[in-house]
Amino acid sequence: MRTALVLALLLAGCGGPSAKPDPTGSAADAALEKAAMGDIEGAEALLREARDPDSLRLRARFLLMKNRNREAADLLAPLVAEKVKDFEEVERRQRALPDLLLAYVRLDDFQNAASVARTMGDALLARKYGALARGVPYSSNLGTDEVPVELYVADPLPIVAGTVNGARALFVVDTLLDEIVLDRDFARRAGVSPIGVSDEATLPEISIGRLTVKNVPIHLGRAMEIGTLRPEGAIGLSFLMHYDFTLDYRRSRLVFRRAGGALAGQPAVLAGDRYLLLGGVLNGKDRIFVGVGSSLKGVTLAASDLYMGKTGATAVEELTAGPLKLAKPALDPKAFPAGLDGSFGVPVGFVLGHAALRGRTLRLEPRSMKLAID
Repeated sequence: MRTALVLALLLAGCGGPSAKPDPTGSAADAALEKAAMGDIEGAEALLREARDPDSLRLRARFLLMKNRNREAADLLAPLVAEKVKDFEEVERRQRALPDLLLAYVRLDDFQNAASVARTMGDALLARKYGALARGVPYSSNLGTDEVPVELYVADPLPIVAGTVNGARALFVVDTLLDEIVLDRDFARRAGVSPIGVSDEATLPEISIGRLTVKNVPIHLGRAMEIGTLRPEGAIGLSFLMHYDFTLDYRRSRLVFRRAGGALAGQPAVLAGDRYLLLGGVLNGKDRIFVGVGSSLKGVTLAASDLYMGKTGATAVEELTAGPLKLAKPALDPKAFPAGLDGSFGVPVGFVLGHAALRGRTLRLEPRSMKLAID
């Protein structure tokens, strides 16, 4: 029963219709069991010789979790390109499209992303990605030297100052977002227009400290007051992961480096387009994944009611996430992101909030997917 459930979750499209459980053989069953226990590396390794479509897509999803997006795209593209013969193959193709789109977006391959978006029937996303493809996305002035950016404030949330098309702005550093989000009113003043009647847009230029980045995908939204501040936007995970980045609460700064350097950290994985997960252990025995949520104001540990109910755990005596240990932490079920605990086929029970990260240093190197929390 657990294998069938995990298969349904892992083979469900990102935001699309759920797949029916469809056992794909002993290798897939074993891989699903490993994933359910939090071993993504082992799960992906078990499927390297598999060639049936469902196993290929399952392996591609594990590769996406490991941020190995080119390999995932190479597995998924043939599944999408094949001619379909019956309704089952049509469904399988439709379920593969969101994963392929995610792989291309992470690769900054917006020309192929636009093509996939058109196939999915999303004309607005196709226009957005097509516009990005006409230039060089995420082109920046980052050289070999790191770029430190002083935090405007570190509490109640980490906020940095910058500019959008020359207009000054404040941004929350939010590891639970995908792209940059700009307040609609501010975007209008800064000369940023939406694509059609939507909250999708592209940004010609953003500067954060001495880092300047051009041709960036963004969303438009509404700014929220944080204490006495009303930031004009937020910087999400997909932007941050173009760099080896450090959120340093001790020195009150955000540091950008070129991706690809060595880092002695813990393996991390990605779930979907915005969830950064670190392996953890609950009460000294249960292996789980723990998310990282720099924007969860006043939260030490956001807890999943679904996960706690499934395991029968009534309290958190101790939680470890990499080198971080929390003894009897305060729990906040209301702060847990909706759907995170039941959408990706791996056990995600908690998310570290701002109160758990404050006073520490968090660094992620995206190519090796190593995460260090000191």
